Amino acid sequence: MDEQVELRLEPLSGRFEMDDERWLDQVDGLVGELRAGADKVTTRRTAAPGAKGAIDAIVIPVISAGGLTAVVELVRSWLNRDRTRSLKVSWSDSGSVESIELSGADVEAARFDDLLQAVTRTLPAEP
Repeated sequence: MDEQVELRLEPLSGRFEMDDERWLDQVDGLVGELRAGADKVTTRRTAAPGAKGAIDAIVIPVISAGGLTAVVELVRSWLNRDRTRSLKVSWSDSGSVESIELSGADVEAARFDDLLQAVTRTLPAEP
């Protein structure tokens, strides 16, 4: 089996509550885009009392730098559409968890480059 890095995306909004139907529709849209562009995208939900079930995290296994680049471009596009959106992106590197927060208010190429470089270092070398 190929080695992989598991990316965990936690969508956040400065405008909507996490269980607001409008926000859930936006997050579902992101999940759909990611599923169209990446393999084995899953969601993890935790039931909250009185809530319909907000998505806690979107989980994406990444096995190559090319796959990672595709995911990052989809994330960048999604964040660019609404400046009140943000994502906490985390991944595991040798047992320790690394993370970076990306915001629609300050979507800079340098932040995405930092993410690409950090996660690419954890991927196995391509033959």
